[in-house]
This record gives sequence, structure tokens and C-alpha cells, in this order.
Amino acid sequence: MLNRRLGFTLIEVLIALLIMAIGFLGLANIQIISLKNSQSAYNRSQATLIAYDVIDRMRLNSTVTPFYLTTRVGTQLTTTQAHCTQCTDLNNACTPTQIATLDLCEWQLQLSKLPVGATGTIHKYNDGVFELSIVWYDHANVNASEQNSQLNIGFYL
Repeated sequence: MLNRRLGFTLIEVLIALLIMAIGFLGLANIQIISLKNSQSAYNRSQATLIAYDVIDRMRLNSTVTPFYLTTRVGTQLTTTQAHCTQCTDLNNACTPTQIATLDLCEWQLQLSKLPVGATGTIHKYNDGVFELSIVWYDHANVNASEQNSQLNIGFYL
């Protein structure tokens, strides 16, 4: 009779270890999901900062707003580094178009810091309404068929 009780305790310990192992796997899964969502939130906040930066630049240089309208600005844009630095000297008077070129170049450089393939567009609608859109690859997106995240901001100038 004594041997049966010792074996029964061993089974209880093994079942408790199994339950604890399942719990630890669940905690590890929660940690992985938390890290993915944290990175996704960081990318969204960076995209928001980049978007409001270019909107503020457009407001400061509102005389040439049509120059800011883009079909696609991102890592695919073929602008040379010389264009991005042509109007950075404070002693030289820059035209509004040169400033807009500099702004778009800097926007492109900022977008390149987002995940690979980040692109941005600016469109104008009627009555001075603009829409800025930034799209980037988001591996943490739950929907497997849609791996891109998008930020759309409408604004007036």
C-alpha cells in the first residue's frame, strides 16, 4: 500500500509541471506579442511625427504648395544627395521652390528610417483640403493578407 501512494504523488508532481510548462509557454507568447505590438506602435508614432513635420513645412512655404503634391515619395524616389543639400546655407537666399525641394528630400530621408518600403503621398482636394498618406510594411499586422499599415491625415492650408 505504501508504494502506491508514492507513485500517486509522482503523478501529481508531473501533472503540476505540465500545467506550469503550459503557463510559461503562454507567458512567452504574450511577451512576443507585446514586443511586436510595441514595435508597431513605435513605427506608427514615427510616421505621425514625419507626417506632421512635412505638413508644418508646407504651411511655412505655402506659396508653392502645388510643388509638394506628389505621386509617391519614399525610398524609391531618385533624388541625389546634392539636391537635398543645395539650399542649406543660411547665407544664401533660397527660392520657395528650392525650399520645397529640400523639404521633400528630407521627407524622403525620414521615410527611409521607417521599415523597408515606406512611401508617402500628398494629394489636394477641393477648397484647400489636402491628404497626406504614409504606407509602410508592418510584420506585426494581425491580418496576414494585409501586411501594410497606413496613416492618413487630412489637413487645410
